Amino acid sequence: MATTTENITQALRRSAAAHTPDVAKIRKNFDKGVRSARKSVNRGIRTADGYVHDNPWAAVGIAAGVVALTGIAVAALVRRPRPNAARVAVTDGVEEFLRAASNRIKAIRSR
Repeated sequence: MATTTENITQALRRSAAAHTPDVAKIRKNFDKGVRSARKSVNRGIRTADGYVHDNPWAAVGIAAGVVALTGIAVAALVRRPRPNAARVAVTDGVEEFLRAASNRIKAIRSR
């Protein structure tokens, strides 16, 4: 987030050289938003830190749950069957053949 805000701030500073009221207004609003976002993030960090210090075992339990769910999701993705390359090629060929046959039948019927 810091890099993104720094890049935007630099772009606004470069464009501020035009000294237009619109750019100044945009920069003022952007700076206000950045300050507000930083305050919110810091408030959230302090709240989370206080919760962890007050309830260390609950925090450990939550972390273990997140790790377990992540492990289950990864295991499900790894075990998912992958299509056989030869079967995919045959299926694609059959679909193409059926499409061509269907088009020929339509052409014959329309005569």
